Amino acid sequence: MRGPLLPQVPTPGPVRIEVPLPLALKSANAWLFPGARPALVDCGIGTPAGHAALIAGVRAAGVDPASLRLFVTHGHIDHAGNAGALQREHGVRLQAPREEALFIESFRRDAVRRHAAFARALVAHGCPPDVVDAAQQRGEGLDAMLEDTPIHDDLRDGQRLVLGDTDATAHHTPGHTPGSTVFLTADNDLLSGDTLLEHITSNAIELLDRDHGRYHQYLATLDGLRRFVGCRALPGHHDTFSLTDALLDGHLAKHNRRSAKVLGHLDRPKSAFQILPEVLPHLAHDQVFLGMCEVVGHLHHLELEGKARTVKDGGVTRFVRA
Repeated sequence: MRGPLLPQVPTPGPVRIEVPLPLALKSANAWLFPGARPALVDCGIGTPAGHAALIAGVRAAGVDPASLRLFVTHGHIDHAGNAGALQREHGVRLQAPREEALFIESFRRDAVRRHAAFARALVAHGCPPDVVDAAQQRGEGLDAMLEDTPIHDDLRDGQRLVLGDTDATAHHTPGHTPGSTVFLTADNDLLSGDTLLEHITSNAIELLDRDHGRYHQYLATLDGLRRFVGCRALPGHHDTFSLTDALLDGHLAKHNRRSAKVLGHLDRPKSAFQILPEVLPHLAHDQVFLGMCEVVGHLHHLELEGKARTVKDGGVTRFVRA
């Protein structure tokens, strides 16, 4: 004869920890999975306020920071910035795609070379000296928000993981960064990082020659997220949402309209900086660098589609309809 049925204890679900940002997006999400194998997906920006909010959130959930394993969706400062402090103060191991090492492992060490390369690229795309100097100063101000942190274990596409008490699989979704990764749990939650946000159409940081075609790649990745339709998305910023075909269609339509707008302004050879105010007329002064990356990405995308071509004019790259 069977004994009485015992009440089932629900598996602890992911806990959202909002980490404040000194950026246009006011906060980033770190997702904590309590349970037998506590895990953190993303860890926020490495400012004193960001670090304090992260540790407070972990402890409020009853988790000892020293018991954590850390995974990141990508290596940008607002998602991986506290990795170094977690390692140094609590011995937390980091697992991340090897493609993100350029951001995570050598961010500060490469700062001078990186800023110089971006400055040359801005000049090549038509930016005047004052704009270049302002972008460089802003970039230098961000350097302290992520310290160089070794990746202990590479995170591979298709790798199976345990987050807390939940099985999960890592899926490589390149474009926003070379190694951007989403995590699909057995509970049908998709930790989407910045690859997919609900109300913001993400882009790629595409300015250097090495990044040519990254935005084009991101669009293919975005369309490929249809295999996750029906999931609950746990994004890198803002609230959870349902992943639907309609949402993806809407995002892709916004990208297509922006590309069409860029193409429409190529009535004569123009640099990316000349096109910037025509396409993004209300861009804030401190967002010029990101705006340039977006416009360059669209121009390269049009070039790859055979709709635009480049011409060199006195050391400046200009684009014209093909």
